[in-house]
Order: sequence, then structure tokens, then C-alpha cells
Amino acid sequence: MHLAASDLRSEFWIAGTSRGDRAAEERTPRGAPFAKASPMRMRKGTSVSVVLVVVPALASLFALGACSGGTDAAVVNGGVASDAGDTPIADGSASADAGPSETSVPGDGAAQTQAVTFTYAPRWRGVTSVTVVGGFGQADDWDVKAPLVTLTNDGTGTFRGTAQLRAGSYLYLLRAVGDDDALMPAVASTLAVDPNAPSTVPCPAASPSFTAKAPNPCSVLVVPSTPTTPATFHVRGVVTASAGPAKGYLVNLDRFETGQHHFFVNRMTTAADGMFDLTAVAGQYRVRIVHPSSVLQTDVARDPLALKAYDTVIAEPFPLAADMTVQTPDMAFTKYATYAPNGAAPGALPTAFTFTTDGPARFAFLLANAQATSAAGDPVFTSPPGAAGGFVFDGRYKAAGVAATVTRGATYFWRTDTTLTTASGGAWKASSMPFAIRWP
Repeated sequence: MHLAASDLRSEFWIAGTSRGDRAAEERTPRGAPFAKASPMRMRKGTSVSVVLVVVPALASLFALGACSGGTDAAVVNGGVASDAGDTPIADGSASADAGPSETSVPGDGAAQTQAVTFTYAPRWRGVTSVTVVGGFGQADDWDVKAPLVTLTNDGTGTFRGTAQLRAGSYLYLLRAVGDDDALMPAVASTLAVDPNAPSTVPCPAASPSFTAKAPNPCSVLVVPSTPTTPATFHVRGVVTASAGPAKGYLVNLDRFETGQHHFFVNRMTTAADGMFDLTAVAGQYRVRIVHPSSVLQTDVARDPLALKAYDTVIAEPFPLAADMTVQTPDMAFTKYATYAPNGAAPGALPTAFTFTTDGPARFAFLLANAQATSAAGDPVFTSPPGAAGGFVFDGRYKAAGVAATVTRGATYFWRTDTTLTTASGGAWKASSMPFAIRWP
């Protein structure tokens, strides 16, 4: 695969529960062009499945509902969930299996009815439950505690479940609970778009993934549908560190359609061979590789000088229409000794930050989480590109669009975001591990 070496987008972590409270599961704007549909009853003895497809007329409506942009102006120090909330996924598949449509009995008020079977195969370890949440015409739509259906593990790691739905268009997300790579494995939860759903549109404000600053996507289900199962394609590669295969790295596949924010699809953890293999239907995606410590430790507990690696590397978005192999940058990074100030009181503002990077870099300034133990969300200030050797920061930034200045005594974090280019020409954004900073 060839990824153009252009200026990479920044990161906003989505659903996850690592590092205490890193980022919450995101949401999206109101006004999706879907009328509310309500669950319908099937005729006794009738059971059909449905594949997720969008008819052309609906596709044009979706384009009108999509907002531009996203919160990609800065990057996040990412691990699982959110900035860490990206710890999710792997080669899973969640979809509605399909079959011929069923027309309801004349006069019963239901135009078409189908039994829709959802499946999802999360690739990360520790998942104990998978549910489908969305807008299905119920009083408790989008309530993660009252899902449309709870899927059952078939014994192979694939979760399946069936719901009866009236003819119509529906938006939904998958929610997986359990993650052995998270700080709190039993309660860690992850929202995902369906890897087997061909279409996504911005989620409504009621969605648990909604955020005012970025149109996070929801998967689209159309009932009835054609009995054709959409083709899925492999995204493969090898994670390396110091030129050798790297074990334990979290490889995420995110969907990233034009006009929509990136959102988690699936995740897997590399074994001793460093290999990854994730699958999804055709669309626009990106690969995000996260260092294991990002989800197992807080930022203040990590020692970048000892770990000698990037925190996260993110590929520029690419179209997926056939099986592909992605060449990844090496995760090793050994120049943290040049990063200063590192935890020490920086003194007066403006403050000179120094660093040495492996390519064109930006200085990124981030707020801390509620516990002041890790960076949270996107950077609130990012320098222009090409900050070679350092940057002088005057303490001013914008949070949620509001101008602010650093508060003395409060904990903040800083890092660098560097553009790396692989031998094949692929462009990746490499984020250093963050350093805590506090002005006395």
C-alpha cells in the first residue's frame, strides 16, 4: 500500500476506559435523515436474515446529514479508549446476516418484516458481552443499559443475536464489555461501528458516541435488504521495534469516512511475530498502533527513557477495496533524553521546550485527566509544523473553543507529533510519550 506523505490528521480517542478516565465513548450530531421505526412482529414461523446495504436514494440523504471536519487538529497520546480509548479492536465482524425479505400480512400495518441477525467477532482478549444499541423506535433508544439485543458467544469468539425489525432504516453501534488489556478489564467498554456494514452516517445527539466537536459515525441498517453478504477485505502488516517483530502492541482499525470523525472498528494485540490481520467491508480506514504501556499505566507512571518507543503511530487514511498489506514505521524511539523540561518546574512563561525528533515535528500541549495522572483528549495547543529542536510556548491555549492560560500549580502534559515516512512512501503520525509539566 502507498500512503501519500501529507500532513497527517490528529487524534481524538474514542471509546475506552483505560487510564482511569481517559475519554468517554463519543457521540454525534442531531438531524440524521432517518424516520423513527418501531420493532415489528413477524408472522409465526417466519425468520429471515438481512445484509446491511444502503439504497442509492438513502446514500444521497446521508451525504446531506454529514458534517465536515472532526477534531483532528491535534493528536492524542493514545492507548485504549479515548486517547487511550483507542484500545479496541481487531478483526471482528459485526453484521446483519441476510436472506430474502418477507412481506407482512396485508392490513397488519407492517410493510416488510425481517429477523435480523447481528454478529461481531472482537479480536481483543477478555470480551464478556456484546450488545447492539441504536435508534430502533423504542422508548429506550441509545440506552446502553437497554440494548436492542444482547449477542451470545457461539464458543468461537463470535457473538451472535437476532432481533425482529419492521421495514425501515436504522442507525446503531456495537458495544463490547471486557478488555484484558485495560486498567480495569472487567468493566472496560468499547463502542464500535460494524465491520460488515457498508455505510455509516453521523450519529444523532442521543447516541452514546455523540460529541459536539466531531461527527462520529453510526452503522446503517436497511430493512428489508438484498440477500447478498458484503465482501470483506484484509488489512495486514507487521509491527516492529528496533527492526524486529514487536509483541504486545495494540493494533486498531478505525473507520474514517469523508465528513465523519474516525471511529473504532476492531483491534488485536500482536503476538511474538508482530503480525496483525483485521477485516472490514470496503470503505475509508486508518490503522493506529499503540504501545502496550499506554493502556496498562498512567502517563505519570511511565518512563519514556526506559521504554524507548513511540506512544502511538497513526496511518494516513486510506481506501480499502481489496486485501492490502500496510508497511508500518518502526516503533522504537531513543531520543527522549533530549526532551526538556521533563517533570521539573519550568519557571517563567514563556517556556522553551527542547526535543530532537526523527522527522518534521509539532509541539503538542495537553490537559490532564481528572486525576492528573494522564493526558486527556486532543491537544489544546499544537505548534506549526517543522518545530525542529524545540518550541517556545507562552502558556496560552484554547479548550472547547475558549481561550485560556495555564494555571500555576496545575498538571499538564506535552509531547511531540512527528511525521514519519516508510520506505514504501506511507505517511504516519508518530506521537511521543507525554511528559507531565507544572508551572509553580
